[in-house]
Amino acid sequence: MDTLRQDLSFALRTLRRDAAFALVAVFTLAVGIGAATVMFGVLRAVLLRPLPVREQERVLVMWGANARLDRTRVPIGGEAYRRYARESRALAGAAAVEYHGATEWVVRQDAAVERLRGALVSGNYFRVLGTRAGLGRTLEAADDVRGASPVLVISDRLWRRRYGGDPGAVGRQVEIVLTGRRFTIVGVMPPGVEYPRGADIWVPFATYLPPAMDSLSDRFLNVYLVGRLSRGATEERARAELASLLRGERSPFPPDFRAGMTAVATTLPALVLGDARRALWALAAAVAVLLLVACANVAGLLLVRGLARRGELAVRAAIGASSARIVRQLVTESAVLALAGGAAGVLLAVWSVDVLRALAPAGLPRADELRIDLPVLGAALLATLGSALLFGALPALAAARSEPAAALRGGARLAAGATARARHALVVAQIALSVLVLAAAGLLVRSVDKLQRAELGFSAERVTVAQLTYPWARLGADPLAQLLPLLDDAVRRAGAVPGVIAASLTAVPPLAPSDSWVAMVSPERSDAARSEDAPSAAMQPISPGFFRTIGASLVRGRDFGERDDAGGGPVVIVSDALARRLWPGESSLGKRVKLGEPGSAEPWRTVVGVARETRYRDVTNSRPTVYLPVRQFTAVPWYLLVGSSADSTVLLPALRRALAEVDPGLVLAGATPMRELLDVPLARPRFDAALLATFAAIVLALSAVGVYGAMAAFVRQRRHEIGVRMAVGARGGDVRRLVLARGLRLAALGTALGLAASAGALRLLGALLYEVSPLDAGTLAGAALGMLAVAALACALPAWA
Repeated sequence: MDTLRQDLSFALRTLRRDAAFALVAVFTLAVGIGAATVMFGVLRAVLLRPLPVREQERVLVMWGANARLDRTRVPIGGEAYRRYARESRALAGAAAVEYHGATEWVVRQDAAVERLRGALVSGNYFRVLGTRAGLGRTLEAADDVRGASPVLVISDRLWRRRYGGDPGAVGRQVEIVLTGRRFTIVGVMPPGVEYPRGADIWVPFATYLPPAMDSLSDRFLNVYLVGRLSRGATEERARAELASLLRGERSPFPPDFRAGMTAVATTLPALVLGDARRALWALAAAVAVLLLVACANVAGLLLVRGLARRGELAVRAAIGASSARIVRQLVTESAVLALAGGAAGVLLAVWSVDVLRALAPAGLPRADELRIDLPVLGAALLATLGSALLFGALPALAAARSEPAAALRGGARLAAGATARARHALVVAQIALSVLVLAAAGLLVRSVDKLQRAELGFSAERVTVAQLTYPWARLGADPLAQLLPLLDDAVRRAGAVPGVIAASLTAVPPLAPSDSWVAMVSPERSDAARSEDAPSAAMQPISPGFFRTIGASLVRGRDFGERDDAGGGPVVIVSDALARRLWPGESSLGKRVKLGEPGSAEPWRTVVGVARETRYRDVTNSRPTVYLPVRQFTAVPWYLLVGSSADSTVLLPALRRALAEVDPGLVLAGATPMRELLDVPLARPRFDAALLATFAAIVLALSAVGVYGAMAAFVRQRRHEIGVRMAVGARGGDVRRLVLARGLRLAALGTALGLAASAGALRLLGALLYEVSPLDAGTLAGAALGMLAVAALACALPAWA
């Protein structure tokens, strides 16, 4: 114990003497441990930790597809779903989820109105998943029959946010304003139940609307199938069974449509994680690089310091210190550095994970499960601290094997040979890895910049999107006929609010899911008799004034007017891209189209206008769109769009007062500026780019320290030679050029290796990029020049010293 105390005391004195070295080493260790712990913790929480689902890889989510008609997500009708569930041999159980996924519902509890994301599911949904409730019970098959008591379950996230984790939330009632029904909360789902993504509440199909309203009969029910594979069955077999049903004689689709039908099946984990998987693996790779650079940096620092002390160690050996004592002393110093760096790294990780959880975008699955992960923390500590102890001991072992007299005769000169080559190899590796991370960060940053600059085709700065709702139970046998005049009056009142420029209604909010509200558009012409001649397009039911409200424009033709109602001739407005595809080289005005197959019973609709392309539905792509008058289409336009110069804090109270004058039952559930809605799909690309750029900056800084350390060692090693050169007439500039040339050769080699690695590795980022090539020459050149500039600066400091 006394010996250990003496070694520790001596180590602390030595490190205080070399305070600059100690601070750099501790900082490097802390950054490596902290960043690795946080990012690998994210990887473990989001990608590697199983969902709260029994045997998750056996759970499939399935739907139809028709590549011939450009339909990638075709829902399955209720009758077809039940038939497949009965007849499938590949599935041990099948449930259903409404194909729109989790959509915004307006709910009321204790007189408070809020918007939640709700999902309609079959009663056996959680049994098929194999998920147990965290509190209370899950939904059951008996809850999904007409006449059953209305019940729902809520997410763990909502339970903690809305009810503060109170067990008394089970048994409380929630009213879904649209249906006018009050539902009893019977359970709370465990954390990590993420399908449909973003769901706050799950409600059985059969009890969503009052029993008198049969709007969710099999004729209207469209679902995705959720199934559990039988023992020994394969995903391919389940897919083949469903494809056979969708193409067969009992298919729910018309003959011309079913011919090209196939089935899509994906495991639940893959669907929940979606495109986050690729981004997180890329970020994890960047942190792995950061950890490697940190380890290499610590190794280089300790090797340089150890070799600089060869003379000191030789003196100690000459006066009687044993080899074991010298090794123990240097290992003790390395252990002190390792412990200090480890403690700082853990503190950094604890702080960083809280920041990361707060900044994580809403689309990141399982973000609420982020926390410090002890296995990951242990692995990062072992990797980084192990390198500190290993490379701290190497100089001691080298000194122990050498003769003290030989070391003393060599003075303070550092040994060349294998040690110098190892040090230089570490520097080259650091620079190569840095170039790779810099290039990846540059690509993501350029991609986000292009995405933010994309031309939307409308003005997002002055538009507010408000969601309306009205108790369905107050309406009679023809609810749409009663509701539309009410909503028309709401538009007129909203348009009269001070500061409002225009107002309009639509049934589809901005950025609605790409697989919803899509239809085939069949042109009326003699050569368009087949379904493959009918492209698919986004449907947008709107009221007059929609284009003026959002600041979009018509290329030609007219907007909808008051005469375009149920009694007028069916009309449409098509987007410019759709018009060019349907009638290349011809005028589209006056032409007729049909929503659906050419031979379907749908009415022919006359094209009265052509609209400029917009990115209303998808900020990354302008989709062909067909616009329909809301009075000629069976969809409720629950979304009120308001173009206004007024501030939202003034606008919203005025809108609520105006709507209350129309009907007290008409509720303005919430309103969001269009710009905020458009920021949602940009949030995760920005987050990914910012995180990777942060890692790249840290890696660059660590690499600069590594280059500086290597060049400082080079100068120290060649001090005698440099003195001789100066004595025989060499100038300071000659010496500086010698140092710079050596350092820049290492930097150039590392940069070349980094660019070569980038040519292969960066292709994996292709799916994350927008209008940027993974091998973008400007980005790669920028990464290379940036690294060389930093390396030159790091070389210049010891050269001028």
